[in-house]
Amino acid sequence: MFGGAYGGDKYRIYDLKKRLWRECVNMPKKRNCGGSAIDTTGKIYVYGGYWNAFYKDMVVFDHEQNEWIRGPDMPAVNRWFAGENY
Repeated sequence: MFGGAYGGDKYRIYDLKKRLWRECVNMPKKRNCGGSAIDTTGKIYVYGGYWNAFYKDMVVFDHEQNEWIRGPDMPAVNRWFAGENY
């Protein structure tokens, strides 16, 4: 599980095996109303959203390295997403 605060850049991950929350390194920029998805390797994709401007970027959290990596931009800015895990 993955979560944070409204408009924050601090996020936490819940380890289902250890049953513990841990804090992640800060997201590169604050955002709210973005979408997110988690792949089968546990990487977390966060895209779009808003914080003083609409975003079209994507950032990917690698939980093993505890780092955010820049992903590809979406074709247009957007917010209010629904994500699907695969």
